[in-house]
This record gives sequence, C-alpha cells and structure tokens, in this order.
Amino acid sequence: MVEVMGVHEFRAAVSDLLERFRHDPDAEPVAVGAYRREEAVLVPAARYQALLAIAPSIDTADLPAIRAQLARTPDERLAGLRNAADFFAAARPAE
Repeated sequence: MVEVMGVHEFRAAVSDLLERFRHDPDAEPVAVGAYRREEAVLVPAARYQALLAIAPSIDTADLPAIRAQLARTPDERLAGLRNAADFFAAARPAE
C-alpha cells in the first residue's frame, strides 16, 4: 500500500523523501494530497524513467480503458490496480 501524506506533512518531509529516493531507487512511491486524499504521487526517478519507457504516450483520457485492460492482464503485479499510486508501485525497474 502506498503511503498518502497530507500537504503539511509532505512539506515537512520532502527533503527526507528525496534522500530516501536517492539512496533507494526501489523505494515505495509516496502520494500526497489535501486531507490525505491522493492527488499526486512522488516516485524515485529510476521508476519514473521505467514508466516512461513502457508507456511513452499514455493519454489520461485513456485511463479507464487502461485500467480495464490491466484488470484482465495475467501479470500479477499489474492485475487489480486501482489508482496511480498502485500503478507506480507495480512498475518497478527490472533488475
């Protein structure tokens, strides 16, 4: 499960989060939003680059169709994704 931080908490922790990502490129993403409602997701740069490599032209208008396709995929890491944070968590760079 991806951690969801409130905006105030995120502001206070951003330096520590960047340090964590710097030392652990496989660190879990962190979601942030008002009242701990996911509005944005911060991910390590390596994971972001991996996502760009596998999905260079995703249009946000296509997300419902993508979500439906992911629900049908045999890849256990991608099946049942509910939100962006789950997607980022599943899209770790291959080792």
